Amino acid sequence: MAPSGDRISALPDNVLERVLSHLASDEAVRSSALSRRWRRVHEAVPVVNLVDNKSGDRYDRSLSDLKVCFDHQVTSAIMSKGAATPIRTFHVTVLHPPSELLDQWIVTTVNSGVEDLDVKLRYYDGSMSTLCPSIRCPYSGRRNSADFDKDERNRYTKTLPHIFRCHTLRRLCLTNWTLDLPGTVAMASLETLWLGRIMDPRDKLQQLISSCPCLVNLTLEECPTITEIAVTSARLRTFTMICCHNAKSVDLHSACVQSLRYKGGLPPRRSSSFITVTNPASVKALRIEICEKLSHKGPRDVDPVTRLISQCTKLAYLHLSLRPSMAYYSSMFTSVLRDLDSLTHLSLEGCLPTDHAVRSVSALLVNTKNLQVLSLFPLGPEPPKKKMMRGFNGHDNSESDSDTEPEDSTVDDGVEYSNNRMPQSLWRTYARCLEYNLRRINIENYQGRPLEKMVARFLLSRAAALEEFSATLAAGLHKDETAKELISWRWNRRTRLRYKGGIPPRGSSSFITVTNPAAVKAVSIEICEKLSRKGPRDVDPVTRLAKLAYLHLSLRPSMAYYRSMFTSVLHGLDSLTHLSLEGCLPTDHAVRSVSALLVNTKNLHVLSLFPLGPEPPKKKMKMTRFNGQNNSESDSDTEPEDSGTMDDGVEYSNNRMSLWRTYARCLEYNLRRINIENYQGRPLDKMLARFLLSRAAALEEFSATLAAGLHKDETAKELISWPCP
Repeated sequence: MAPSGDRISALPDNVLERVLSHLASDEAVRSSALSRRWRRVHEAVPVVNLVDNKSGDRYDRSLSDLKVCFDHQVTSAIMSKGAATPIRTFHVTVLHPPSELLDQWIVTTVNSGVEDLDVKLRYYDGSMSTLCPSIRCPYSGRRNSADFDKDERNRYTKTLPHIFRCHTLRRLCLTNWTLDLPGTVAMASLETLWLGRIMDPRDKLQQLISSCPCLVNLTLEECPTITEIAVTSARLRTFTMICCHNAKSVDLHSACVQSLRYKGGLPPRRSSSFITVTNPASVKALRIEICEKLSHKGPRDVDPVTRLISQCTKLAYLHLSLRPSMAYYSSMFTSVLRDLDSLTHLSLEGCLPTDHAVRSVSALLVNTKNLQVLSLFPLGPEPPKKKMMRGFNGHDNSESDSDTEPEDSTVDDGVEYSNNRMPQSLWRTYARCLEYNLRRINIENYQGRPLEKMVARFLLSRAAALEEFSATLAAGLHKDETAKELISWRWNRRTRLRYKGGIPPRGSSSFITVTNPAAVKAVSIEICEKLSRKGPRDVDPVTRLAKLAYLHLSLRPSMAYYRSMFTSVLHGLDSLTHLSLEGCLPTDHAVRSVSALLVNTKNLHVLSLFPLGPEPPKKKMKMTRFNGQNNSESDSDTEPEDSGTMDDGVEYSNNRMSLWRTYARCLEYNLRRINIENYQGRPLDKMLARFLLSRAAALEEFSATLAAGLHKDETAKELISWPCP
């Protein structure tokens, strides 16, 4: 039996096994040391998940014992599963294990009915370079090849035939293998196929894909032997191709493809469309990442990419990653985006070398009329190109289009970086989506560079309907200063409105005029002067604000003064969910005024109270003015409340109340949280707290910040004794 304080150990075995299945196998085994209850729980987990992170050569004498130790660890994890615990998930990343041992692992898991098989092989570190010709090797400085080196082609382990005859397999991920298929492939249940860095000397990849009739998700990464491929599965929904630079055409015969991702170079100019989809209208998400620079390409070279985008007429999400700058060739993409009426999420990745790149981003926004979410991934400036040593052929290798090559546009951007001034052409840009539709902006890796500030300032100063702006700051960037700078640029200040001052003139119909009052979600009103000498017509301008979700009222001489004026207004605010009140509680009449406001806030969820202490009594002034008149009638902060001298009729010894007959619907059904700041335990403070706690049937949280000197335990005990049963 689990200890009374250990609630996790009291869970059923199947729940604990589900929890441990999300951990690596070595971490799951360590749980057996927690207690006797956990001693054998890991043996029933149908998952083997182990990763060998060691580097170096497997057959190095100094590391050979460590490699063999990991081999035994995998074998022990497999053999520890009993006959009643089949292995459903097998994930292993291992450094070139012996072929006979690898064969035993896979045969055992396949015979056990494995459903998820993920085996990633690693070889010596030098063979793991990315197969992308647009990237330079950081050690040699040469461009990477799009194909395997000759030394690597005979090094990769061949796939085992047992894998392709497993009827229970639903997910298969293979990395760094040589594809070797048996005579027949029977994988009728396979739904997800992920192939990374696969050598296919016999061109068997097409046969493998065609033998999976239920394929739903297909990912091909760094498979250089692919030139032309056709996916015949009618259930395919997601297709991803990453750095398969020799691919010329892809045919997807499924009519329900919803997500496409392509990363690589520009397709051949002659190809009408390098990815053909039977039903392009079904595609909802499209990611295109072009590795090579477009600065040396013409419009006709980019035409296959824009044609693919234009065919996906129902596109809702589009990600573009271009070089040498973000939104390069914007004129080509704007004509395409103009017709995508369903596009609501646009994601852009790239460098911002000049202000022309910022204007290119704004040009895309002009043509995305219904955009609601914008995500930006600005990349840092590329380092200057280094002079490379001449190759064996005597030619300089410095003209390669690599990541270390500087951007081609070296013209002066004309930007004053000291004050982040914007070009006039950018100020005059009008994007309809910024004014009416854009709700959320996200900038990743924001480093505060001048051009990043320019694009952030442009977006914040124009996004009238913006609800959320999030920026992930780079390391070393001061958080407070950056946040202050970003806040100063926002244009949509109507979402947060604050007013503090005296009563506005009686003749003004509305002392604060807002073009769109329905957009105001939060209002804070603090009236400095007392309302005891004012009439209802003086308070009338305050009560003419729009529909709100949050309202803060700070009134004098007491909390919720002139309740009759405000209750009629609150009665029509169906969207009000948070009410905040600040003021004194001089008499029980003030407490009843608070309850009257709650009666008219039907949908209130949160109530915040800020009770203030009683004002000090007015002192008789001995000094007189020069005209001989006494100065004691001045309406100062030391003046007593006008209504505070009447008898409140409350017996403070037992806090008897006359509020029991008050019925507030929000207290019974909606109010979830109550917060009282500076709770001092005065009789009227207790009266208000007792009324709220005894009536709030749906209350989930009550918090009170106690004043200094108030005994915590006694106050908590008293408050706990009041809640509604």
